Amino acid sequence: MKERPTRGRLLELLHFDPEAGTFRWKATIGSRAKEGCIAGSLTSQGYAVIRMDGELWRAHHLAWLAHYGHWPDGLVIHRNHHRSDNRIANLELATKQEAHAHTKAECIGPHNVHAIFHYDNGILRWRESLTGKNRVAGAVAGYVNDGGYIVVETGGKAIGAHRIIWLMHNGVWPSGEIDHLNGVRDDNRIENLRDVVHITNTENRRSASSHSRSGALGVEQRSAGRFRARIRSKGKLHELGIFESADAAHKAYVAAKRKLHVGNTL
Repeated sequence: MKERPTRGRLLELLHFDPEAGTFRWKATIGSRAKEGCIAGSLTSQGYAVIRMDGELWRAHHLAWLAHYGHWPDGLVIHRNHHRSDNRIANLELATKQEAHAHTKAECIGPHNVHAIFHYDNGILRWRESLTGKNRVAGAVAGYVNDGGYIVVETGGKAIGAHRIIWLMHNGVWPSGEIDHLNGVRDDNRIENLRDVVHITNTENRRSASSHSRSGALGVEQRSAGRFRARIRSKGKLHELGIFESADAAHKAYVAAKRKLHVGNTL
C-alpha cells in the first residue's frame, strides 16, 4: 500500500478552497504544476485526481484530509452524484454498503451517463465495477431481452441500450421511440438509430413475424397455395392482389410500402 501524504505535506504544496472544492498549486513544480493554477485532472470515471510526489490521489480524499486534518475513516461519496464536485458540503462518509446503494440508486441522465458507460461502436461497456457480478469495469453492459433488444439494468430500472446511447450522443433522452434503421434490434451503432414517432417505428418493420406461414413481410399464404399481399396505412387496409409466389407478392408489398410508409428504409 502506498504511503499516504500528511496534511502538512498537502498544505505545503496545495491550497484547498472548501467552498469551491478546488485545489491550487502554491508553487510551480515542473511543467504541469504552475503556481496559482488549479491542480488535477479528471479520470474516465469522472473523479478529480491530483499527482503529488509521484503518486496519484483522488481529490475528494485530499479534500477530506485538508479540511478535517485526517484521512477519511471509510468511503467518501458525493451527495449530488457529481464525482468532480469536491466541495466539503458535497462530501460525506459512508459504509461500503451505503456507497453501493448510493451508486445503484443513481438515475441516469445527461450529467452522469458518460461516467457510468463507455460507448464502443454500438456497444455499451461499464466504466467501473458496480454491485453485481456482471457489472465489471470494461465488460459489456446489458443482455438481449425476449423482444431482441439489448437492455441494461441500472438505477433500479431496465432501460434499452439504444435509448442510453441516444442520450450519450445527443445530451437528451429521445422524445419518441428509437427506430433501428436496418431493422436489427441489437445493432445500436448511433448511425443506425433515429428518434421517431410510434407510427414511423412501426412502418419501418422489415421482416415477417415468426408466426407468418409465408415467411415474407406483408404476405399471407392462402389455402389454395397462392399468396395475397396487402398493406395498412393510416388505418386503412390496401389489398395489393393475389400472386403465384411469395416473392412476387412481397415485391408488390415493398413497392406499396415505399409509397405509403414514408418512414420506412426498405
